[in-house]
Amino acid sequence: MMKKRQVWLNIGLLMLLSMTLSACSDTIETLISQSASSSQTSAYNGGMYTELNAAVKEGNLDEVQRLIQQGESPNIAADYASGADTIAVGNLSLAINYNDDPFPMVQLLLENGVQPQDDPMAFNDAIDNGDVTLVQLMLDYGADATSGLQTAIAKDQIHMIQTLIQYGADPNAGVHLAKSMLNEDALILLEEYGATVEDIPREQLYPEDYVEENGSLIRLR
Repeated sequence: MMKKRQVWLNIGLLMLLSMTLSACSDTIETLISQSASSSQTSAYNGGMYTELNAAVKEGNLDEVQRLIQQGESPNIAADYASGADTIAVGNLSLAINYNDDPFPMVQLLLENGVQPQDDPMAFNDAIDNGDVTLVQLMLDYGADATSGLQTAIAKDQIHMIQTLIQYGADPNAGVHLAKSMLNEDALILLEEYGATVEDIPREQLYPEDYVEENGSLIRLR
């Protein structure tokens, strides 16, 4: 009787052990799968990327289109920081800085709701690269022409100034920077488009600060 009870006890222990091992195996497989998935979608050349970020950086139009159709958001930026810090790099910036011909990727992203104003560095990079066609595309989708004018002057991209003004940039917004950089070509072009390049006398700007005595202006303050 004792032997029979011991046999059943041993059988019970073996069954319990088998169930425990099976559960552990399932847990390990899940963790491995999650880890592999995380490494595929997050760790990529020193940054934290979604699958879509990685596809944009690689210039893979078909993959980006597929991921967007599956519901991936093209507005989620890559993160180039480490630890608790965040350095967001948008998909437009990834396309412009890593694709040999960024126009098709940028167009795809813009058509799927990415806003240039949410990634202003991308627009600055397009201007810096001297790509007029790409700059015009981004302007068509709402990029800030006036802020772009500052970049064009700072980067000495004179041919961009005309394009940016035609898209609504205020030519006067570039005068101070062009003067400080001694950029004569930029000043000439800005003046051609109506900017006030010559310094306006102070008494014309602040007439309330002056009184006239005996035919001469006296500054009060």
